[in-house]
Amino acid sequence: MSTDADRDAAARARWASASEAPVDRFASSSSFAAPPPAPPTPAPAVAAGAPLTPPTVVGSTRWLRLESFSYHPPCAPPSAPPKTWDRVVRTTKKSGCADAVAILAVLRDPSSPPHEDKVVLVRQFRPPVAAYTLELPAGLIDGGESPGVAAVREFREETGYAGTVVSTSPPLCMSPGMSNESVHVCVLSVDLSLPCNQNPTTELESTEAGNGLETLLVPRGELLSRLRAAQEVGDIVFAAVYTLAMGIAMGASS
Repeated sequence: MSTDADRDAAARARWASASEAPVDRFASSSSFAAPPPAPPTPAPAVAAGAPLTPPTVVGSTRWLRLESFSYHPPCAPPSAPPKTWDRVVRTTKKSGCADAVAILAVLRDPSSPPHEDKVVLVRQFRPPVAAYTLELPAGLIDGGESPGVAAVREFREETGYAGTVVSTSPPLCMSPGMSNESVHVCVLSVDLSLPCNQNPTTELESTEAGNGLETLLVPRGELLSRLRAAQEVGDIVFAAVYTLAMGIAMGASS
C-alpha cells in the first residue's frame, strides 16, 4: 500500500522527466486562459507625428516664418508613405516655451456685489482680418520673463490697470492646424479700490495706438449679449472670448 510520501515522490519524478513544463490545468478553459504575451515592439526612432526631417523654410519675415515638413501620421500603418504639412512659426519663438500670454482679468470693487464684476477686453483693428476685433489683452513673453510677470506687464501697458496673478494655465495651442503658437492664459484680479487703479493710464506701443486699441469693461453677466451686439456692427470676436461668454451663460442657467 503506497503512502503519501510514495505518491509525492512519484509525482516529482514525473514532473522532472517531462520534456516540457507542466501545462496549467485551466489552460483549456477560455474563461481562465491567460492571453499569450504580446511580442515586444521596438521603440520608433522618431515619435509618431513628429517631423521626419528638419523643416524646410519656405519664406520668412521679421516676425513670421513659413515652414514645410514631412511626418508619419500616428494612426497610419508603418508602411504608409509620409505626409507633408506647412506651418507658421514665430521667429521669436523659444524652445520649450510658450510664445505669449492672454489675460483674463476681472475688475472688482470690494464695496459692490460680485455680479457687478467686469471682464476686461480690448478692441483693436487687425489687418489680417481687415476688421476690428474683441479680444483678451495679450502680448509676447519677453526673454527672461515668467508668464505671470509678462501678464502683469502687458495688462498694465494695454489697459493701465495693475492686477494680481490668480492662476496661470499650462501652454495652450492657438490654431494647431496652421501654427505651433502657444499661450499661457493668466487670470488676474484687479482691485478698483487701490489708488493705482483709480485713473489708469495706458502705455501703448505705436502699432497698438495706430490700430486704435481701446479697453472695454464688460459686466460679466452681459458678456455674451455685448459680443453678439458687436458682431452685428461688423466686429470679429476672438474664439476664446466667445467661448468664455458661452461658459458664463451656461453656468448662469444651470
